[in-house]
Amino acid sequence: MRSTAAAEAGGAAAQPKRKLKQLFDFLLVYDLEATCDADKSKQPQPQEIIELSCVAVETATLRLLPSTFQRYVKPDQHPVLTQFCTELTGITQDMVDAGVPLREALAQHEAWLREQGILGKGRTCVPVTWRDWDLKVMMAMETKWRGIEQPKYLKRWVDLSAVVFKHSKARGNLRASVEAAGLQWEGRAHSAIDDARNTARLAIKLMLRGVILGITGSFSGVDASGRFKQATLQLGGGSASGSVKPSSGGGGAAGSGPASGAGTGRASGGTGGARSSSGGLGYGFGAQQQQPAKKKKIYDAEGAWNGCCFCGVRAKKRQVKRPGPNNGREFWSCGKFSMTGGGPTCEFFKFTSDIAAPPPAAKKQR
Repeated sequence: MRSTAAAEAGGAAAQPKRKLKQLFDFLLVYDLEATCDADKSKQPQPQEIIELSCVAVETATLRLLPSTFQRYVKPDQHPVLTQFCTELTGITQDMVDAGVPLREALAQHEAWLREQGILGKGRTCVPVTWRDWDLKVMMAMETKWRGIEQPKYLKRWVDLSAVVFKHSKARGNLRASVEAAGLQWEGRAHSAIDDARNTARLAIKLMLRGVILGITGSFSGVDASGRFKQATLQLGGGSASGSVKPSSGGGGAAGSGPASGAGTGRASGGTGGARSSSGGLGYGFGAQQQQPAKKKKIYDAEGAWNGCCFCGVRAKKRQVKRPGPNNGREFWSCGKFSMTGGGPTCEFFKFTSDIAAPPPAAKKQR
C-alpha cells in the first residue's frame, strides 16, 4: 500500500496538465530546529541550530524527490539540551552529541544538492520555509556570529505562510494550514524533516490550485527576480484561469527592493553587539548603514530622550545574540533596521542600561 505522500504524488501526476510554468525548477523546502526553553527568561543565548532538514520538489512534475537531507547539528555554546527542547522536537542529547558542526552540515547539504542535480547544472531553485524565521533570522544570525558565509542560495526565500495568509481568511500554524488544505498531517510536529515534508506537500497543493510561487523575502544585494505576484493566485480550489501568467525575471508587483515577509517569525531579531566603524551595530547584511540627510532631535530641553532614533522614527528594543560579554543585553537601535537590509538606517545605539526608558508611544486615534 502506498504512503499518503506517494498517493498524493500519483494524484498530482493524474491531474490535467496545467499551462502554468513555475518560476523555478526546484523548491528547496527547509525547516530548522534550534536550542530553546519554555521559560523565555532562560532561553539559551545565542540559540543554536540542532537540526537542518530539506526536501526538494521538482516543479515540472510537482513531485517530491525521493532523497531527503537531514542532519543533527552539535551545539557548542549551550551543549546540553533542555528537557523542553527534547520534548518539543524529539531531539535527544545523544542525537546532538553525535551531530556535526553547522559548518560541516552546510557543506554536506551543498554536496547533497549537487548529487541531486539541483546545483551546478543550469537549473534554478529557491528555498521555501513556513514563516521566514528559519533563514532570515536563525540561519542568518548563527552563520554571522560563527563567521560562516551563508550560502548564496539561502539568501532569498519563499515564505509559504505569507502566500497562504495573504489570500486566505484562515490563520493558523503549519499543521492547521496543511489540514485546512485537505491534507492529512504526516509525522511529528517540530521534527524538522517532518515539518519540511508537510510544508512541501502544502506547496504542491497550492501549485495544483494555480499558485505560481515567487520570492517573498531576501537580503539586500541578492538577485530577487521572480518575486511573488498576487495576481497569479487561484486559491478557490478550481482550475486556474487561462489569463494567469508567470512573472518575468527582474522583479514583479513588489518592485526591485527587498520583499517583506508576512510571517511573524519564531524568534526576535537583533544579532550582534560589535559596533561598526560608523558607531552603529555591525550587522553585516549588506550596505544598509546610511545616515539620514539631517539628524532629528531626540532629546528635549531637559535632556530626556523622546524614544526616537536619528531618523525621527520610534527606536526599537533588541537583544544582543552574539556570544561574548554583552550576550543577552538589551539595547535600543534604529527603528528602520531590518534583517534583510534594503533601506537607509542611522547609527543610533544605546544599551537600555545606559539611557532612561522613553515615554510610551502615543496611541493612534481611530
